[in-house]
Amino acid sequence: MRRIWIALMAVGFVGCKPSARAGGDAAVEEVVDASCRTTAPGECRAFALIAIDRGRDRTAFALATRGCEAGHWPACKTLGWLHEVGRGTARDPARARALYQRGCDNGDSGSCKSLGVLLDTGVGGPVDRPAAARLYERACEAREWGACTNLANLLAGGDGITRDRARAVELYDRVCAALPRDRACENARALRALDNPTVEQ
Repeated sequence: MRRIWIALMAVGFVGCKPSARAGGDAAVEEVVDASCRTTAPGECRAFALIAIDRGRDRTAFALATRGCEAGHWPACKTLGWLHEVGRGTARDPARARALYQRGCDNGDSGSCKSLGVLLDTGVGGPVDRPAAARLYERACEAREWGACTNLANLLAGGDGITRDRARAVELYDRVCAALPRDRACENARALRALDNPTVEQ
């Protein structure tokens, strides 16, 4: 693990001059093969996230691809995001949907949430809010708090699904309990005020 980390830091992130970029990328590909192909696909995503944070998008794409191909499903989510926003590869939201679906089908709740967002917003394909709501529900049960908030938003507005303000408040409260400074706390109070208005004297 230490050797891999040092190699990545040396060739992927530190002081790369433009003229040396091709050689650096080749060296990174060797590290990817060594660290991810067989026994440690989870490392691929960990290093991909570091690469994203440091603006090394091509490196991140190579790492996330290897991790996803090796069956590390959170890496498929990361790879999907890179396709969705066009970092390290051409922007391809339809491909992002497929990768999120792959991760979700294999139990990665973050992938379910990300797929739900694309179905909710119509990015990369048609809008399907009932399907988005089901995905948010699944991810929410796994404590993906953003998915809980997104589901509550759909239920509060009733846009494409049956409105259920009581359930929306319940979900906002759940997020608020986990993240006390989240906007969900304000949303819960606002919905309660709509359903139980006070009369000012």
